[in-house]
Amino acid sequence: MKIAPTPSRNRGFSLVELMISVALGMIITAVVAQTYLGTKRTFRAQDNASRIQENARYAMHMLEHEIRMAGFPGVGQESMTGLFNLPVGNFVLQGQNDVAIGAPSPLTTDTISVTYFGAGPAGTPDGSSVNCLGQPVDVATQTTDTFYVAPDPAYTDANGNAVSALWCATNNTIGGAVSVITRLPIVHGVTTMQILYGEDTDAVPDRIANHWVAANAVGLVFDNVVAVRVSLLMEGPDTNLVNPTASRNDDYRVGSQFYHFTQSYADFATDPGAVTVVPGDKKQRVLYHATIGIRNRI
Repeated sequence: MKIAPTPSRNRGFSLVELMISVALGMIITAVVAQTYLGTKRTFRAQDNASRIQENARYAMHMLEHEIRMAGFPGVGQESMTGLFNLPVGNFVLQGQNDVAIGAPSPLTTDTISVTYFGAGPAGTPDGSSVNCLGQPVDVATQTTDTFYVAPDPAYTDANGNAVSALWCATNNTIGGAVSVITRLPIVHGVTTMQILYGEDTDAVPDRIANHWVAANAVGLVFDNVVAVRVSLLMEGPDTNLVNPTASRNDDYRVGSQFYHFTQSYADFATDPGAVTVVPGDKKQRVLYHATIGIRNRI
């Protein structure tokens, strides 16, 4: 006689095994989440760094192109004297120091204006000379472009705040139209612009800068300026990316303070904008510098 085997009983997890499984699952979930967040933070940081670099490159390119145009008389007019018709006290290159533009922005900016003529047959500009808005300038047209930094109310960040930008205002006339000031934001993400002017002070000018001073320096003659030193503080669009306390400390930055012309700059008392204290929003920020020669004077 054959006896049928007794069916085995179903056996579940013990409480200890269940607790271990839950703990392991939580650990794995935490590791995956941390990896995801770290990857996302790295991607955001790289994206912000790329945007900052791209914007800074274009902003500097625009400023270099315009500043080198200062005093350009136009092809065929090089030998004319008294060509520029400027009010007394105005020059083909001129700036203002620490101007509050776009209040309630707490930041101040330097401004710079350049005056020049266009190129091409009179009445039909050939486009080889354009203003800061990309419009062709006639050979017989005297144009003044002014650069400054201010918030752009039409462009806001994730918190609803207007993003600061490099602006340009021009008085260029197109096709004989009535002269009107036209201004547009050129590059977003520019926190502030600071400028020093290299003045040739020799009794017999050698077109070499003897000292570098701000636009409000006593005794500065803009007609003696042969070069310009520009500093742009750029910022990325995203917050909560960097820890200000962990930021590198060197001659250009200490914590949340950026020194546009290094800590060795001697004129902080009369040029307070040369130090920018940024808010604690943990945005990525980088200083960029360029020294630009005034081609029509060197």
